[in-house]
Amino acid sequence: MQIFSAHSASVSYGGFANGGRSVITASEDGTIRLWNPRAGTVEHCTHASPPHEPEAVTCLAPHPSQAVYLFGVESGAVKIAHAESGKLLASLPAHEDSVEAASFCECMPLAATGGMDGKLCIWDLNTYGLRHTCLHGAGVIEAVWRRGSPLVFSCTVSKEVRLWDARSGACLNTLTGHTDAVLCLAVGYPEAGAYLVSGSDDNTARVWALDV
Repeated sequence: MQIFSAHSASVSYGGFANGGRSVITASEDGTIRLWNPRAGTVEHCTHASPPHEPEAVTCLAPHPSQAVYLFGVESGAVKIAHAESGKLLASLPAHEDSVEAASFCECMPLAATGGMDGKLCIWDLNTYGLRHTCLHGAGVIEAVWRRGSPLVFSCTVSKEVRLWDARSGACLNTLTGHTDAVLCLAVGYPEAGAYLVSGSDDNTARVWALDV
């Protein structure tokens, strides 16, 4: 067992990158670190902002098949970086408050970020341009893509879950029933159909059958 020790504040994300060859972590100390999983050593350290003005990294998403990752910080900045070199590739300006969610589409060159400003932003990864801004009445906490699809779910502190078509920016459905902020989402794929699970501050988890 390895212990990965280098961050100077709480770790906000941990996972694998580069096809499982690297461990990637993000922290409230304002850094993203790529680790050698066998040696437990840091291969690259990327600063989310100038080191003398560190900003907490609030979310991070490694690309499922490419050596890049997307991350957001508490000021609303979104950036994309190379997962092998740690080099920053682009800054994606749109959010005006803390970015809480980041995720990549599997089937199209698209990514989504969600923030406490109530925006779900859809990004074109070919141009690093903003494709759509999907507005909510309150902060967006998580964004999850349906597998093999340009459809993305978002959940908010305003108790609802929404389904969006990232190609058009259209809201296809709004799921209501929770009585407090919806904190997390997951999509499951049993042998028949697909289901969305949502978890909330109302102390319940709800399972939704997906028709699309």
